[in-house]
Amino acid sequence: PTQKESLVDYIFDKRAMLPCFLVMLFYCTYSGIVNFINGLGEEEHLGSKVSLFFLIIAAVIVIVRPFSGKIYDQMGHKYLIYPASICSIIGLILISFAHGLTTFFIAAVLYGIAYSVMQPSFQAWAVSRVTPDKKGTANAMSLSSMDLGMALGAPVLGGVASLTGYREMYSLSSLLIVALILMYTARHLKDIKKQKEI
Repeated sequence: PTQKESLVDYIFDKRAMLPCFLVMLFYCTYSGIVNFINGLGEEEHLGSKVSLFFLIIAAVIVIVRPFSGKIYDQMGHKYLIYPASICSIIGLILISFAHGLTTFFIAAVLYGIAYSVMQPSFQAWAVSRVTPDKKGTANAMSLSSMDLGMALGAPVLGGVASLTGYREMYSLSSLLIVALILMYTARHLKDIKKQKEI
């Protein structure tokens, strides 16, 4: 950092805060899947087939990301975040209702779509909101937010699961995505208002 720039200013930019906070919320739900999906699989006697959930997510990422990148470049993040959020909510709720592999794998496809869209879209949005000299800062903030979401999600959702069970925990974790949509919509409406004033 320069002499006039404090360490906080160097490693943090408030303009990137919202997309970073939203990606943190999403990764809280992903932490619940990474840490507790095996527990749900054991309850439903799905055995080692639970690991296919992550294989499906990986396959969906490979398929979806090239298209989502083009949509972002041509139309903007709002055409990605809303559909991805809906896919995430439905995927989490389907996990909570899954009694067999079919529903389980449909949930994996839907959540995989959300995962393949959310992280790169929010990261690109964070970078686009800052000045050129702060793009590295925005990238670092986005990556740190992902890690923070993973770190917070495990104990918080683990506590919820211990009180309610895995199924209810996944249903309740979808409320994090609802909060994400509400905050994102509020920002979107505020941006529209600013554009009209200009």
